[in-house]
Amino acid sequence: MGRNLLLGAAAMSALAGADAAAKTRGKPAPAPASAEPVPASAEKAGDDASGENITVTGSRLSGYDPTSDVRVYTADDIKALGVSSIQDFIRTLPQNQASVGYGINNRERTEVKFDAGGLGGLGVAGVNLRGLGTRNTLVLVNGRRIAGAAGIEDGFANINTIPLAAVDRVEINLSGSGAIYGADALGGVVNFILKKGYKGLSFTVRHEFSSTGADITQSTGTAATSWGTGSITATLSATKTDPARNAKLGYVTRDYSSYFTPDDLAALGRTYFPLDQRSALDGAQPAALLLSYSALSNGKRRNVTQVLQYRGRPGSTPQFADLGPVDRATIGSVIPPDAGEYHRDIGMSVNLEQKVTDRLHLTLDYLGSRGRSLLRESWDYLLLSKVPFEQAYSPIRRSDLPASADFGAIAGYSAYYFPRAEYDSGSQTPGFQRSRIVSDSVTLGAAYEFSHDTVLRANYTASNNRASGVQRGLVNVVERSRTDGSCRANQNYVGKVRDLDRVAASQCAALTSSDPNLAFNFLNDGSSTRGAPLSVFFLDQYQLANTARLRNADLLLTSAPLTLPAGKLRLAIGGETYSNGVTGERIRQVTAEAVNTRMYAGYVEARVPVIGKAMGVPLIWSFDLSLKARYDRYDTRGPVGTVDNIPYEEGGRLIRGKSSFSRVSPDLAAAWSPFHGLLIQGSWASTFSPPPFTNLYNVKGGQVSPEFLFLDPLAPDGNIFQFRDIDAEYRGNPKLRPSVSSSYHLGATLTPPRFLQNLSVQVDYYNTRIRDQIGLSTDLENLLKPEVYYGLKDYFIRDTGGNIVKHVLTSINIGWARSESIDVNASYAIPTAFAVITPAIVYSRNLRQETSYDGSNVISMLGTAQGLDRYKLIGSLNLASANWSARFTARYTPGYDNNYNLLYDDGQISDADGDGVIDKPFPVHSLTTYDLAVRWRAMPKLTLSCGGRNIFHAKPPFALIDRRPFDASRYDLRGRVLYLEARADF
Repeated sequence: MGRNLLLGAAAMSALAGADAAAKTRGKPAPAPASAEPVPASAEKAGDDASGENITVTGSRLSGYDPTSDVRVYTADDIKALGVSSIQDFIRTLPQNQASVGYGINNRERTEVKFDAGGLGGLGVAGVNLRGLGTRNTLVLVNGRRIAGAAGIEDGFANINTIPLAAVDRVEINLSGSGAIYGADALGGVVNFILKKGYKGLSFTVRHEFSSTGADITQSTGTAATSWGTGSITATLSATKTDPARNAKLGYVTRDYSSYFTPDDLAALGRTYFPLDQRSALDGAQPAALLLSYSALSNGKRRNVTQVLQYRGRPGSTPQFADLGPVDRATIGSVIPPDAGEYHRDIGMSVNLEQKVTDRLHLTLDYLGSRGRSLLRESWDYLLLSKVPFEQAYSPIRRSDLPASADFGAIAGYSAYYFPRAEYDSGSQTPGFQRSRIVSDSVTLGAAYEFSHDTVLRANYTASNNRASGVQRGLVNVVERSRTDGSCRANQNYVGKVRDLDRVAASQCAALTSSDPNLAFNFLNDGSSTRGAPLSVFFLDQYQLANTARLRNADLLLTSAPLTLPAGKLRLAIGGETYSNGVTGERIRQVTAEAVNTRMYAGYVEARVPVIGKAMGVPLIWSFDLSLKARYDRYDTRGPVGTVDNIPYEEGGRLIRGKSSFSRVSPDLAAAWSPFHGLLIQGSWASTFSPPPFTNLYNVKGGQVSPEFLFLDPLAPDGNIFQFRDIDAEYRGNPKLRPSVSSSYHLGATLTPPRFLQNLSVQVDYYNTRIRDQIGLSTDLENLLKPEVYYGLKDYFIRDTGGNIVKHVLTSINIGWARSESIDVNASYAIPTAFAVITPAIVYSRNLRQETSYDGSNVISMLGTAQGLDRYKLIGSLNLASANWSARFTARYTPGYDNNYNLLYDDGQISDADGDGVIDKPFPVHSLTTYDLAVRWRAMPKLTLSCGGRNIFHAKPPFALIDRRPFDASRYDLRGRVLYLEARADF
């Protein structure tokens, strides 16, 4: 019995692997470890033994499927990683590119466009397998879709709404499974299987100590019972996460001059790149004044730009002569206190199973979460645009400037005010974002068993995700008219700022009044109390009220109509329909109404055992085929404009259009075992994704608004810089083609018998190409040469003289994307007298991550800040015995190129700083971290755990991202995390 126990522990340890858990080739997932509440059925994991139907991700059929490419992580595998949330678990996957999540969503450049500059992304995280995009990675719960993140049209599920305590295992398919699940599975599928069928009661408490202040306190409970014909399992968890502090991450200044020498910059073609990122335009006290105009000089009109600051005596009448260069000591420190948000959430799940008769089986599954987030970000300075020279505190008068000075349509200058004294005294609160996310999903299921092999299943899911929140800070919501210079509310804030007319009236007086009691004193050094108060500008900038809803129903019949010499031919046939609705501010700006898509599908799957062991065919131990196909049709209807082009907000009546997209998604897979212990797999699949709603429709279609034209390389007068207004026309595009993917997978698994029976080697090759990606016509500016881009007649309308008079903005099919990678996993279990020792290694090599517009210009993001790492290397040493286990893991992330702030022309990096040399990306050094996880069953019903991630406290390598010195997509902002955990079972 001791030998069996050791070998069982060895199997668990080998399955855990270095970080990829085991890649279970379609086999039923293992049961939870005995340290968890015991499953109600002792043989739950054995489909053939128990008769229970266990279906793995990527198939509608139950039982062992040798063609399946599925990686299975059990609850124990995840525990051994030392993580406490689904987001942290996903970030450990070498195949995932962290592009949506903690510390990332508030970037200027994000994969997903969020409402209100990141407010809509607060508390949101996603999965981006192989860098193919979050919207192309399908997230399922118990094999079924759930509502996407509220207000985000991309449709991906917010994994922060899935509590880790509720998860029994996670199944990941990297090949794409569009023939099973439909659209959104272009890049892969992540399926979270929730706990069910347990008996007993357990409580767990955990605390994590973060070196950056992001401590976590977590309490979870699992309660379950069963009776003769049914069972119920429920989980409840409560988690509090403190924010990571920028100061503890080393982010205390924006002067990065010490990281690169002038010679370093010259070698990178970035001679004039400002490593000192401190800017007077971040605000100063007194305000930094930006004065910009053109004036005649030697008979030619030249542009003049000055950044000035009032240097006169406080309380004296401001004069132009009192202006001088900005004192850098007065520039505001706009480094926010927090690098990530404060978060509290409660998660819960319930599974109820009941046999009504021997043939009829009913189920109910519920998953819910309630989360609150707070982010103290830097909306800390006040920008006043086009301050008139007549304003009471203006030190600049029109008479101080040349008579030939031309300010364009509106005369004035800009003031950048940082209220340092007000913050220090506590009279003014810095800005913040706050949000609340509520998620609920309920699935009702019924299964009728005609025979052991023939079962009819029906399911219905109702899922909702709601997000509410507010962004509060200093904001100027008024603008001056380009026709008469009068002050008015900026229409971009309609629906965002409460009582906008009243607020605008107060701010207009503060901006333009010549009365010093009404005007705002932006020359204040903190000593004056005269003038309009700063609170006039401290507002709720955005109100978040976003939703996402999903209603899904399906019917499935599985059977084994034929018995072949190699085994049973299994068949599944069924249909599915769902409606998917999303509302959000960004969506409403384009469509003026909620987004809703209706989908209808029919599918068929056959698993064919062609050759079996008993047939005695040489060099073919077994050979199996899997054939899948799915037909999907998506119907949408939305606005393409308004009658007579009267703006919708002014009462214009909507004109609606319709679009339908349909396609058959095939999937062919084969598995060949030449001898026992070697399995070779191959598959090809193709699927599609319909265009997003806002790319098809636009309520402003046909309407014209002013746009500032900066340059035109084809200008007939030869003057490339234009600096003039033109018309911009927005158009929807109901003729967009859907994105279509082709995915290939080749894999081999070696588990040799006899003296190497504890060796496991797995090699997988993936290649996915997505054509007809959806983008905007303006995206072409980075992909084409300027003379080609501005020469596109469909988007730039010129008059008879060759001058641009109109810019047409619309959605287009913009090219293709490709991802190619190889994964190698190897482990060897060594039984000893005291424990099973399992060294393991994972090597994930990314070969391509490319995009192209027309095939001639290919942009590779591989090994860059905006792409995947060239490779990941993860090694681990696992020890497991009857009552304790330990894992030591080393993770190596290679250096990469920081292309975040580079500019592209014609798909190539340009010379942005004008030193005559094409810019090169800043190099980012490699990172190695070490993790440790130890578990000890101190008593039969008490288990203690401890450990840490990044236990040797590796610092983040310097990577300049949005003027921050670290890359949150690669470095865990929580730094070194040490944890203690105790679980009691009853």
